[in-house]
Amino acid sequence: MSYNQITSEERYMISALHLQGISLATIANQLGKHRSSIWREINRNRCNDGYYRPSKAVTRTRSRRIESRRDWRFSDAHLQMVFTLLRLHWSPEQISGWLHANRIFSISHATIYRYIWYDRFYGGSLHTYLRQT
Repeated sequence: MSYNQITSEERYMISALHLQGISLATIANQLGKHRSSIWREINRNRCNDGYYRPSKAVTRTRSRRIESRRDWRFSDAHLQMVFTLLRLHWSPEQISGWLHANRIFSISHATIYRYIWYDRFYGGSLHTYLRQT
């Protein structure tokens, strides 16, 4: 089976079949999904009263998807702080950890590396401040 995300229509089918007492394996076969995907969908999006509601599942899924895609652009002041620490030969991991620990702002080391390699692609010199290039 190839991976496809569960659609809104499939969520309504899952709900209807689940309410009829049909097993998760049977539901999965009818939808062409793996049974663990159906189990995970029901458990992840179950309401407080224990019932699976497809409308709530759609809303929660959209919300999780939006939250997972953080904008990796930061203000110039924040970037200058990162670049200053980088020029002091701090590693991106140290910069990220220090900024987070001091509650200045949150940036991952991977995002810092992305900025460094973006800068290098356009002829910048930030990569020369890394300990290993």
